[in-house]
Amino acid sequence: MNDMKAQDQKFMDGVATIVEFQGEAYLTVTRPQKIGKLVTVEEVRKEIVERKIININDKMLEEAVNAAIGESIKITGNPDESDLAKLKRKRERDGFAELTEKRDGLYLTVYRAEGKGRRLEYKEIQSYLNKHGLTNVDHDLLKKTIEGAKGKAVKISGKSTKEAIEIAILEDGMYAQITLNSLTEDGIPVDVSLILKKLEKQGVIHGIDIEKIKELLDKKILGQPKVVTKRENAYAVEYLFEIPPKGKTQIIQDGNIDYYRHDPSIPLVKKGQTLVVKNFEKLTRNVRGEEIKVVKTDIKSIQGKNTIMSRDRKSLKAAITAYAYIEEGKVHVERNSMVIKGNVEASIGEIQFEGNLFVTGPVLTGSRIKGSGDIEIKGDVIDSIISAGHKLIVRGGIIGGVAAGNWISATSVGSRDHIVTELIIRNAEAHEIQVELLELQENIKMRSEVLDSIMKELNTGKGKDLLSEQMRNYFAIKKELDDLKARERVLKETVIPKVRGWKIEVSDTVHPGVLISVDDIDERIDKELVNVTFLGGPNGSVETIFA
Repeated sequence: MNDMKAQDQKFMDGVATIVEFQGEAYLTVTRPQKIGKLVTVEEVRKEIVERKIININDKMLEEAVNAAIGESIKITGNPDESDLAKLKRKRERDGFAELTEKRDGLYLTVYRAEGKGRRLEYKEIQSYLNKHGLTNVDHDLLKKTIEGAKGKAVKISGKSTKEAIEIAILEDGMYAQITLNSLTEDGIPVDVSLILKKLEKQGVIHGIDIEKIKELLDKKILGQPKVVTKRENAYAVEYLFEIPPKGKTQIIQDGNIDYYRHDPSIPLVKKGQTLVVKNFEKLTRNVRGEEIKVVKTDIKSIQGKNTIMSRDRKSLKAAITAYAYIEEGKVHVERNSMVIKGNVEASIGEIQFEGNLFVTGPVLTGSRIKGSGDIEIKGDVIDSIISAGHKLIVRGGIIGGVAAGNWISATSVGSRDHIVTELIIRNAEAHEIQVELLELQENIKMRSEVLDSIMKELNTGKGKDLLSEQMRNYFAIKKELDDLKARERVLKETVIPKVRGWKIEVSDTVHPGVLISVDDIDERIDKELVNVTFLGGPNGSVETIFA
């Protein structure tokens, strides 16, 4: 049983993740699992350049990448002593391998296990090679390379073994996956019949989805693994969302906006959406047509971040609107991120984004930004409206109206000119309702004034020849007004939970006149405050703490 579990464990490349927080950049690098590619310093540097991260400590960057300890290391400014200690500490690491295809053949680099880590075994690499159609290999040399584990690239195949059609059978035969590397094979166009023959040769005879194969060919999807079989009710659990491959940085059009997220073609899952359900079938068949007994699985064992388990423990739901994916057997939901380079101006129009937003410049007069996750702004916010679902971090000053779900951080707030500035901490849904209410009230006021104007004109006796047209206008606007008032009543009657555990931090100056609004409590600042934190106190009060 343990051998089967080891064989079923997915292979994975090393991953580098850069997070920026409070003016510093932190890098986490993981090693590959079993067989995969190492993260390189060049790859990390490229992302740093694209994201315009400055003040990089080159030595710490290189050490963090080469050590690949899977923990966050600060790579800007002077090194932290705690990070240096992390990098020096001896760790137990499993052995792993890296495969590289070059023009003259296939190269394998095997890295030894460290401490009590598990050595990589020959059968694991052999299984991987077989699944990916890499069969033209010197197996004696392969064994010596694995046993030696010297960390040097060894050519194990005399020529490139990548075929036009690569087939992999995954998860104990429950999926068949195709990677189309070319639209021709030996000069013959790849078509559905050729793919079916290849599948049959690999033993795939059950659950083949012809439409998925056609889509692969019609859209000419090259180099991307795609599942081409329909799953019979087969698993102890059933996944109800499209499982994406791990995403990479993408520069969109002129580079003004770049995304760091999963495949953008994969749809978001919505908050409350069911992601996984238990399957109560006792028997099923895999792609080879073999009958398999379903093994019971506890939903708790596959629960990852930002997911909620149902009370009956029979399903898993998304806790937020974001991207769902599977990592190390667990289902996670993670927000998308978007970087906006430079200034944000009113001419851009309102920016709305389902996820985290990072702005590299100031947000100027008349701008509107709304993000369902965190928002971080590298400059000032000047007479603009900002709404973050969770945290709002402003590296400059705030003048205008901003809102966040539970945390606001800024250098300064308000101005000596007493420009109205409001800091709002409110449940994201409550803030959306408040914004909509303000717009409704403005529209109600405008339509009421128009109705009054029409009635005055009719009462003066002028324009009686236009009486019919004026009355039609009156009743049309009256209906719009009634609908707006009805919507206003619904919003005012909506019950929203109060915010708990909120915080507002200002490292420099809070000017007099700034209004702090939390739920139904408003507190206006009547004198200048410096380096201050506001917290939620007992009975909904606002506590003021000085550094």
